[in-house]
Amino acid sequence: MEKIENHFLALGYEVTREPNLSHGRADLGVFKDGQPNLYVEVGTVTSFYKILLNLKAMRNFVYLLVTADNQLIEFRKV
Repeated sequence: MEKIENHFLALGYEVTREPNLSHGRADLGVFKDGQPNLYVEVGTVTSFYKILLNLKAMRNFVYLLVTADNQLIEFRKV
C-alpha cells in the first residue's frame, strides 16, 4: 500500500488513507483537480457486496482493486 501511495504522491496527487465511501472505507483515496476520484483496495477484497453498493451509489470515480503485485481490477463510474 505504501508503494502505491508514494507513486501517486510523486505524481502530485493528494492521497488519503482509509477514506470514507458511501458504504465502508477504501484503503487509499487518490485525488487531483480535474481527475475523477480514485479509490484503491489493496490485498484481499473482503466484501464484493460493499464494492457493488459503492458502484451503485457513487458517481465519477475509479475503483481500483490491487489483488496481487501484478494483478489489478478497475471499475470506472461516470
